[in-house]
Amino acid sequence: MFINYQFLFESKKKFNERMLELKQRREVLIAKIQRYNKVFHDINAELGIEEQLFQPKTEQNDEEEVNEEDIDEYAKQKAREKEQKKGGMGMGGMGGASAPEVKEEKKERKKSFKE
Repeated sequence: MFINYQFLFESKKKFNERMLELKQRREVLIAKIQRYNKVFHDINAELGIEEQLFQPKTEQNDEEEVNEEDIDEYAKQKAREKEQKKGGMGMGGMGGASAPEVKEEKKERKKSFKE
């Protein structure tokens, strides 16, 4: 099982590294296009030509930055959820055999079949 987690971690790490490389490449390309546009604009001004040039989008992504505190909070939340699933359900949380709501529901179903 540890090997699966290690494989998953390595896969995510490679993916994130590739995404960062692509973001950096994107920024370099945007800067290059903006420099070319400035040159084209100066040439067009000398020639008296008005032309709409392509402007790349430089807007910020709407993704959130994740820090260590966020990761710790997420881990605590998952641990709480796991404890809630485990506790008070009977039979190790497998089906809730001792949950009073389930017992009442079963009784009602049995009564409806008898009638």
